[in-house]
Amino acid sequence: MGTQDSQEKVLKTMPARDVRGLVTQDNVEYSIDEQTIVAQGGMAVIRRGECIINGQHIPAIFKEARPNWNNPSSSEYAAVEHKLRNEARFLSALTYSCQNTEHFPRYLGYFTSHSGVSYLAMEVINGDTLDNDLKDGKALKLFDAVVYAYQIAQALVWCHLATNEEGKPNPIFHKDVTPKNIMITRGSYHATLIDFGASFSEGISTGATMPFVTHTHAAPVSVTGAAEDIWQLGVTLFVMVTGVYPFDKSPYSEDRLDYEDLNYDALIEANIPTELINVILKALESSRRYQYKSMADFRDDLGNVLKSLPMDPDFAAWMNSEQSQVPICLQKLFPDNITRPEKTRPVGSKTRPVGA
Repeated sequence: MGTQDSQEKVLKTMPARDVRGLVTQDNVEYSIDEQTIVAQGGMAVIRRGECIINGQHIPAIFKEARPNWNNPSSSEYAAVEHKLRNEARFLSALTYSCQNTEHFPRYLGYFTSHSGVSYLAMEVINGDTLDNDLKDGKALKLFDAVVYAYQIAQALVWCHLATNEEGKPNPIFHKDVTPKNIMITRGSYHATLIDFGASFSEGISTGATMPFVTHTHAAPVSVTGAAEDIWQLGVTLFVMVTGVYPFDKSPYSEDRLDYEDLNYDALIEANIPTELINVILKALESSRRYQYKSMADFRDDLGNVLKSLPMDPDFAAWMNSEQSQVPICLQKLFPDNITRPEKTRPVGSKTRPVGA
């Protein structure tokens, strides 16, 4: 079976009853709280509820396609709905093709109600997006910033190494790696990459849709594919450690941005270590000759910088808390700092997508 056919099977529209009650297919039920909106953006609202799979009640969030502007046209609504469906395609593919899903929301299903409303069901992540910590030019603690960037780099490594059901390479490029698409689990250092609506993969047919790009993180036109994700994570890391954006002008029409275009002074004024400055500059190279050759190389250099920094006492305490679920990549990076048995996400979290 080809990749496109398999993806269609995964995301076959689920027959629905009144979405105010339960939405059911086979042994899967969805219960949505339509009275409460957890969050709202320009193209979707987030509601809480639960998925009931084989009798197991799983807390879930439901992303509902809803354009948040006056009188959206039918074509605009269709584009927003298509973006949500694309996100479901990529999350479902990642759920069963990656080594683990620690840094992605777990995909729980996609369905359309009788009234035509589309929903993407995902696991609940109790936390906040990173942009909440970066308001008004505020920067993060250096150690925290590199911890988060390292985990997101690991998530993107898995995206770029994704395979189809036949085991053939099927890399997925996120294309919108920004602070608003990174969630930090409350009371922890666990970072999760969210919102795959702008993602791209040659092996997953998504059809034409309207472009969704975060202007401040847009890469030069010469930077595409894995290089674009590297660039955007470089921009995000720059913002995390300085509180400002690296470029004053848009890179949209630029084939190459030179270092004189970069706000290098911000790195110096923030007392960023030379090793980390070099990592950031290499990520923000618009020439593939000089930029990181892979996200894995970027991740490894971030790991080396992280190990060279003084250990944050709060991070060390979290690593050894009985309540913590420390991501595997951090356990491997700091094996000597864990004095308790390893504890990760419960077994069974990585399951084949509902409806597959």
